[in-house]
Amino acid sequence: MSPTNKRGNGLGRYARKRLQVLSGSAHLVEIDLIRVGQRFPVDRVLPSVPYFVFLSRAERRPRVEYWPIPIAQPLPVIPVPLLPGDPDVSLDLQAALNTVHATVGYEFMIDYSTAPPGPLSPEDAVWVEERLRQAGRRP
Repeated sequence: MSPTNKRGNGLGRYARKRLQVLSGSAHLVEIDLIRVGQRFPVDRVLPSVPYFVFLSRAERRPRVEYWPIPIAQPLPVIPVPLLPGDPDVSLDLQAALNTVHATVGYEFMIDYSTAPPGPLSPEDAVWVEERLRQAGRRP
């Protein structure tokens, strides 16, 4: 997910693309690490956490698997389905994010002197501030 996919015109475009995938035989994995914008509804009440991973397996629709991700927890290892009969492969999202972060150099692109975008619970805000202090990004 990206901020563009969760609000404004991008939300409608993504909704159409998502429906097209969900109407076919492909699996859909949605990794939602954006705290702002609209999350697509599921058939149950979700825990109150900022991040989620959703997996819609073609052969199990409309059932959706999901992983709630609190901000203070590492990203999970998730199963990624392949072709029928093939076993799932594991995707370590935290390792993938760490690799991308180091490769792209996000630490030089993010302004750590400002508050992160999107709302944070008071507990999460304290956790973020502490992590930024530990990383030398706050006094």
